[in-house]
Amino acid sequence: NHLLEIMRVGGVTAGSGNVRLVWAPVLAYAYWLEQELRNLEALDVLETVLRTSRLEDSDEETAARYQQGRVLRKLSRYHESLDAFKDSAEMAGRLGDGHSVLSARIGRAIVLYKMGDLPESRRLLYEVICDAQLSGDLEAEARAHHDMANVLMLLEQPGQAVREVHLAYELYERPQQRVRALSDLGMAFKMLGHYAAADDALNIVLAGEAVTSEIRVNTLLELLHVAALTSNRVSFERYRQRLRTLEPNMNPDARIDFDLKLAAGFEVFDHPERAKELLRAAIARAEEHGASTYLFQAEEALRLLRSGNRWEAGSPARAAPDGQDLEVDRVADFLQALRAGVS
Repeated sequence: NHLLEIMRVGGVTAGSGNVRLVWAPVLAYAYWLEQELRNLEALDVLETVLRTSRLEDSDEETAARYQQGRVLRKLSRYHESLDAFKDSAEMAGRLGDGHSVLSARIGRAIVLYKMGDLPESRRLLYEVICDAQLSGDLEAEARAHHDMANVLMLLEQPGQAVREVHLAYELYERPQQRVRALSDLGMAFKMLGHYAAADDALNIVLAGEAVTSEIRVNTLLELLHVAALTSNRVSFERYRQRLRTLEPNMNPDARIDFDLKLAAGFEVFDHPERAKELLRAAIARAEEHGASTYLFQAEEALRLLRSGNRWEAGSPARAAPDGQDLEVDRVADFLQALRAGVS
């Protein structure tokens, strides 16, 4: 359907000479490819349309540069991604498009935390939250809160992350955005050791209708890890098989994360050599793609296993919520009620 629409509009474009008419259906096609985890194809489509650019500021080119930055990030081509987001922000600024400027700044912050620069990412996201509140841009504010939660999880502050991502969930309007927030709520509760709430959030996601291939992969990865942490071998094997069928289309970050979570499971189920093998594979992939955050995690886990110690990711005992007990309990109750309603 996307290709037919591109051909239809292309016929009109041939007659008018206005190449920009074809940008909208082409960008929609690239977005569909991205959601289906076909990121190399999405990038090819975006680069093709950008080659038709006349170097004039426009809403279409701003959107294309932003989308290019996001796809490059998913391909772990981080420095190119930063450049694309920078170009998008500058173009949006010249056009007076404040929302797109904020979106591109969020995109840069995400790349920075993927590269391991958590303090700078946190600083940028805090600035975006303040600027979004001043301008009344609720969508940008929600997205910044959501990504702030991801930074806080990497900083091992999951209680605060629960508050941030639940706030994002309440601000979001689109179902797909809310589904992503629920998936990350599951991750935050998992870090807290609140596995019932994590299971509620993640299963609500899988039962939803706005689940893309990317969201499904990320949610199954978290359920795999919860199964490992709760020593549920049957569920672990079930999720492992489902993820194996999706592995060929996983982006580099997801494949590294898959190796890490499989390693955690094999450690819990007393297969330390298999866990070490998977951690070495995760390290190799992380080095290849410059994924510093994953590299630090995998190297530390391998160091612990080699020294005969338990890897923390494989231990179900976690610290109590970090000063957010009442808020965490309120959100957990909300998830329990929501899952009952979904069921």
